[in-house]
Amino acid sequence: MSPFPRLLAALVLLPLSSLRAEISLEEGIQAHLGKLSADALPGMAVLVARDGKILYQGGFGFADLGQKKPVTAGTRFRIGSVSKQFTAAAILRLADEGKLALADPLEKYFAGFPEGVTLDHLLTHTSGIHSYTDKPEFLGRVAKPIAPEDLIAWFRGDPPDFEPGKGFHYNNSAYFLLGEIVALANALPPVAGFEPAAVTRQIAGKLLEAEIRKLPPLAEDPAVDKKRYPDFVGRYDYKNAVLTVSVEGGGLHAQLTGQPKLRIHPKSATEFEWREVEASVTFKKDDTGKVTGVTHRQNGATFDAAKIED
Repeated sequence: MSPFPRLLAALVLLPLSSLRAEISLEEGIQAHLGKLSADALPGMAVLVARDGKILYQGGFGFADLGQKKPVTAGTRFRIGSVSKQFTAAAILRLADEGKLALADPLEKYFAGFPEGVTLDHLLTHTSGIHSYTDKPEFLGRVAKPIAPEDLIAWFRGDPPDFEPGKGFHYNNSAYFLLGEIVALANALPPVAGFEPAAVTRQIAGKLLEAEIRKLPPLAEDPAVDKKRYPDFVGRYDYKNAVLTVSVEGGGLHAQLTGQPKLRIHPKSATEFEWREVEASVTFKKDDTGKVTGVTHRQNGATFDAAKIED
């Protein structure tokens, strides 16, 4: 069993009101997304529905850039961390039904982890348990199937990053444990009410948003000269994707192909970090001060990407 389930299709909601009246829905979607196929970019599967009726479904771009395999409506995608909102909602539903409690200690379900860790800590990324995706050897193992008990055993003995409730660190180990706890409870919640938007509102309103607001903001180097931000603007070759860096609203933003544009925050004059994920980029310069590329760091892995000369 792999800890990374697959999703049968990606759901994309398009602003139907923004499409011009003189063109059809399909023509409008083609105008928005057709460039993915034309430019041989990583793609997406699209489904548009209204009132329970499918109005359009299809694929754009490529599922395999090397083999030029196009995305279709049936292409399977890795769901990744989108699964966390469903896992959290399942835990909350079971708590509402009295089948578990957020104050339950983790040791009630799994022995061998630090004392004082509760389900509440797991949900809010404040357990201190070391995330298995931060282990240096993770990238070498990610594509190999592994049984749940073997994955848990792999990170069970890792030293904690901090005491329970004393810090915040995005944690895949915690959510894998929560998923197994849902299975142990043997009472999965019904499908009704599990629409992604409703689940997100439930989690944010009931637990996560309030907890995260209590945490102190991450430090940002105030000495960094924002006038130098335009030096970093451009596109960087990530081989199977492109990182586009831009300046907007006085801040530096980065967007990887097919992903949302996010602000990156300065740790130094040349190093910037994402707040949403454990990742950073360091801009590299030549002897003349010209930016020539970046060094990307994420989950214990490091690689270099050259700047694309436009």
